[in-house]
Amino acid sequence: KNESPRGSNAGLDSFQEKISGFVNRITYSSKDDFKVIKVRTSGGKKSPMVTMVGNMPGVGVGQTMEFRGYWSSHPRHGKRFNVVGWEELAPDSEKEMVVYLQGMLKGVGPVTAKNIVKTFGSDTLDIMDSDDAVSQLENVKGIGAKTALRIKDSWDKGRGSREALHFLQKIGLSVRVAQRVVLRFGLNTESIVKQDPYSALAEVRGGGFMEAERISEILNSSPELPSRYMAAVQHVLISSAAMDGHTFLPLQRLIDGTVRVLGKSRGNPLDSSTLVHRVHDAIQSLHLSGVIMLRKEGLNGGVVHPRDLSFADNSDLICQSKEMCEAELSVRTNLFGRLQRGRVDIDEQRLENWLDRYQAQGELKLNKEQLEGIKIISSSSVSILTGGPGCGKTITAQALVALWYAMGKKVKLCAPTGRAAQRLSEMAHAEAQTIHRLLEFEQKREGVATDELEIGDSNGRFQRNRNNPIEADVVLLDESSMLDLPLAAALFDAIPDNSQVVLIGDADQLPPVGPGAVFADAIKSG
Repeated sequence: KNESPRGSNAGLDSFQEKISGFVNRITYSSKDDFKVIKVRTSGGKKSPMVTMVGNMPGVGVGQTMEFRGYWSSHPRHGKRFNVVGWEELAPDSEKEMVVYLQGMLKGVGPVTAKNIVKTFGSDTLDIMDSDDAVSQLENVKGIGAKTALRIKDSWDKGRGSREALHFLQKIGLSVRVAQRVVLRFGLNTESIVKQDPYSALAEVRGGGFMEAERISEILNSSPELPSRYMAAVQHVLISSAAMDGHTFLPLQRLIDGTVRVLGKSRGNPLDSSTLVHRVHDAIQSLHLSGVIMLRKEGLNGGVVHPRDLSFADNSDLICQSKEMCEAELSVRTNLFGRLQRGRVDIDEQRLENWLDRYQAQGELKLNKEQLEGIKIISSSSVSILTGGPGCGKTITAQALVALWYAMGKKVKLCAPTGRAAQRLSEMAHAEAQTIHRLLEFEQKREGVATDELEIGDSNGRFQRNRNNPIEADVVLLDESSMLDLPLAAALFDAIPDNSQVVLIGDADQLPPVGPGAVFADAIKSG
């Protein structure tokens, strides 16, 4: 049986209904398999047609299904059945079997489907599943050897994917996670997951250690799999980033956290000394493979060579995920490189004259500090404008944006959130965007490996990067205190080397949701 993620709430069980029927039409289907379908309920041609909605991967036209869910009423679309689970049934008639084959077999039209059903009758599904299906299909009118092979291949792939989804959902994975696993491993899904659930879920979004730990108990997998200890190490590192914003952990803290997690799960039978040694082995394996990085603490702390790693003396060692280490190095290298390029040439007298005219035309006067700030920022490759509420950041930023436009510069204004971008736009009287929109974020399809994604985002890809930079002479970022490390790496990577960068914000205001404190650290660095 298949479970939709919308059906994960156990409170719905008490008022779920079951409806069996034939999938007549798919009126809408999104990339993540949210569908609106029309189902002819069981009972013949005159049976009512029902509109159903929900995440339904693998559900297609021609299938006979038993759906579970509940009724709701939409103000625009009316009464609908919300699907939370389903189970595939055998087609009720030869006519339904024909439609089913058309939907399941790529390139098979109504004539070929009718000929298959006419030849095999009620044994059609069994013959399609059999090892000698290819030779049997060659007996069907209009099907030659090549076509028979193609049809069988299409059948096995479709059937295999549905069976793999069924297996994963039976052991408790949500539909979305199950889809990602099947997209990654295809027809080998079940055998791979059974063999090592920790490795299978390691790079699947929504998977990870806790989910693998749960299903490994169902599958009775060995708790001594090396991948289990490695997954636990990664879980502690990822959790510290997601929940506490840490970009690294001291090595001893990582070891203690991993031992604690393993000790709480599956009633670990190992004594504490053996458990610690297993965690050491896992960390060493992950470090050797480049999944995590161990290095000396401090700005210039180098990566520790695996042969020099000592767990006995680890007080000055820290551990980072590969992604965090690369993002940190990217931000540091980028900003340092911009600073090394020196100041921007500017005609100081023309700037003075413009500032005089700007103040004469406006109601607000710039104080001495604001005027000095504008002069410094206008000639700097990287600048930080900071201070508490009411210190004059807004007035200074307004003047800077007006100056850049007067100089004919191409200016891009951005902020971490939509609301912050809107405020920036109103303040500067110019268009402002979220960072994601500026970088032209594009959602990735499900199941893509994390190593195929760009730095700074795990759920999609930024179209703008070093090879396809933002077209701007100046990039101004407001509310910079909210900028996390991965997003900062992506943003700075996409800004041309010769463009000016201005970060505005208050380090004591809203911190980043993600890991890192780029703005606060940049201020501390001087």
